[in-house]
Amino acid sequence: MRPVLVARQALPRGHLLAKSDLVLEERDVSRLAGGFVTNTDSVTGQRLKRQLVSGSVLSPAMLETQVVVKRGQSVTLVVKNDKLNIRMAGTALMDGAIDQRIRVENTVSRRIVEGFVRSPEYVEVLVH
Repeated sequence: MRPVLVARQALPRGHLLAKSDLVLEERDVSRLAGGFVTNTDSVTGQRLKRQLVSGSVLSPAMLETQVVVKRGQSVTLVVKNDKLNIRMAGTALMDGAIDQRIRVENTVSRRIVEGFVRSPEYVEVLVH
């Protein structure tokens, strides 16, 4: 048993989720094959892919991924680790949602790198 988010009332397809739409309820998670969501903040502002019946458990598959970076958009590439923090201009080569891995072209060097979308303006390039 674990607290999971459920719909407080019936919600239509395409609905933009607000904190007031959801409530935490104890449910048997071993029976939730599609997964479940426990954090209201992580889903607030996301759209529903399909209608939700009142009391139904919210799963990640029910949510539309919200694109925050669009292909061709100018972004700031951020390279950081324990010893350095570098920022440079880049152009997104694909659409991306928060925490999604996308390809970005460095505007100056024309080198293509991969990074994770951290906000509508920043893509973090991981270095080892």
